[in-house]
Amino acid sequence: MQLCATQDEIRERAYYLWEQRGRPIGSPVTDWERAEQELRLEQAAAQMAGWARRAPATRARRPRTKRQDPT
Repeated sequence: MQLCATQDEIRERAYYLWEQRGRPIGSPVTDWERAEQELRLEQAAAQMAGWARRAPATRARRPRTKRQDPT
């Protein structure tokens, strides 16, 4: 699993964010930093989901013992 976003991934996301904001002049750093943060959070969530899939769903139960008839 890739641990950090590539420059290309950040660039694409930043461009998308810039377009979503109406293509304002200036402030490219804002979109770049937001893109980095979003990608980092997405990767962390994906990694946590992977850990959740590997974790056992329930804890193991003890085997049942037959009850003795008190007679």
